[in-house]
Amino acid sequence: MGFVRPFRETDIPQVADLHRSVFNLATAPGPRLHRAYRNYFQGIFLNHPCSTPGICSLVYDESGTVTGFLGVTAQPIFIRDQPAIAAIGSQFIVDPTRRSSMAGLQLLKSFLSGPQSISIADEGSDLSRKLWTRLGGGPGYLQSISWARILRPARFLISRVSRRLPLLKAAAAATPLLHVADAVLSAIPAMRFSTVSVAGTVEHASPQILAKCLADLSSSSSVRPAYDSSHYLAWVLSVLERHTHRGRLRTCIVRSQGNYCVGSFIYYAQRGGLSEVLQLGAKPAHYEQVLQHLFNDAWSQGVPALCGRMEPAFMGELRKQNCLFHHRGYWMLVHSKNPEALQAIRCGDAFLTRLEGEYYCHFDEKVFASPLLIPQQQQLRNSMASA
Repeated sequence: MGFVRPFRETDIPQVADLHRSVFNLATAPGPRLHRAYRNYFQGIFLNHPCSTPGICSLVYDESGTVTGFLGVTAQPIFIRDQPAIAAIGSQFIVDPTRRSSMAGLQLLKSFLSGPQSISIADEGSDLSRKLWTRLGGGPGYLQSISWARILRPARFLISRVSRRLPLLKAAAAATPLLHVADAVLSAIPAMRFSTVSVAGTVEHASPQILAKCLADLSSSSSVRPAYDSSHYLAWVLSVLERHTHRGRLRTCIVRSQGNYCVGSFIYYAQRGGLSEVLQLGAKPAHYEQVLQHLFNDAWSQGVPALCGRMEPAFMGELRKQNCLFHHRGYWMLVHSKNPEALQAIRCGDAFLTRLEGEYYCHFDEKVFASPLLIPQQQQLRNSMASA
């Protein structure tokens, strides 16, 4: 029989091997991979800038052998304007040869019994969904839906097809024709593939400006992130910017004609494929305006198509904009001892996007080749307390 205990630095080699085994990473272990894993587990899970007493990553220990791991990070939030902490679970892995044991269930039970007000995992598998439901949590069904919007249909189609190696040369040869095809389609108003004139302006936002804008946009939500201090937001964005293989990170705000911030969006602009939207927010009267600015900006960056997680407030406008809705195979899972907070998330009265979830916790050897720059934790706590 094993037991659950806090993750320690000395566990990194075992957890790294477990991670490689579970996710079938083909890379042979070597000094570079070991260094990347150490930087990753130290920077994301051991020295997280919002480390909070009682909230930590966990391992399942069987006589000194680590057979399970659950990464946990803290996310400052407000519930009904009261400061609170959400715990984000990620990298939930168990040794495939021990999945018949209690490792997974005990790890999750220990995680959910922590001091946090809300527990979240926004990339949960079907197995995780069953475990969370068994322990009193469950999926946020609206947030488990994804949307996609095609901007350049010809180029998007060929980006899907060119994943098959034998067709790569043909895809490259057809590129000039793709520009022509997309130009023709964008000239047909009924197809709605072209940019549209829209009021307001878009500007790149620094973490300081973005934090103020997000605090204003989310102020009416019962559950919202605590970005009144920009230090933590700047750190998250710096981690996301390292994932250059996803495209160039665009952090933008939308201003009205009176220069007021009426919306924001954050996404990866990838010219050759599907670009991920991480955050989308707007004042109630400006959903259509902000969404159209996102599409126009993505078009100007050469993006063939966008995809994102459903934000309930945008559901009507996404439907009007001919977006496709589907389930991508993972769930947004939530658990809370606070019934009001749980209900707020499930009914869409929460401003919690992928920016506050697991997305920045993904491992990539190239991304973590160098250590993360961790801001001073005490400075972060003081700035958040003063805010």
